[in-house]
Amino acid sequence: MIRDSKPFSSGMEYEWFCEQYCDRCRHYKERNDGFPELIEKGGCPIRDKVEYARFGEPFPSDCFADLFEPNGNAIAFNVCRHFWANNNEEQFAYFRMFKDAICGKEQK
Repeated sequence: MIRDSKPFSSGMEYEWFCEQYCDRCRHYKERNDGFPELIEKGGCPIRDKVEYARFGEPFPSDCFADLFEPNGNAIAFNVCRHFWANNNEEQFAYFRMFKDAICGKEQK
């Protein structure tokens, strides 16, 4: 089962998200000063929406997913729906989480 996510519960959860997704994503660009690049210069629109949410804009729940197995067991929370890994192995693991949420995990 795939559901839209709720806002991050803390700054730590947001930092964890950035490390797991933004920092490893092909879409992420960083400026020379270490901040995310602006959308106008090719920056990630998802990261931009999250930054604006910190200043009162609505949280972009539709950009994130909470994943559950068909039996209700949690797989992952706050998964970026637009993540694209820098290598195939990580990308396949990402796709596998969504497959498990739709079909369930394969039994060994």
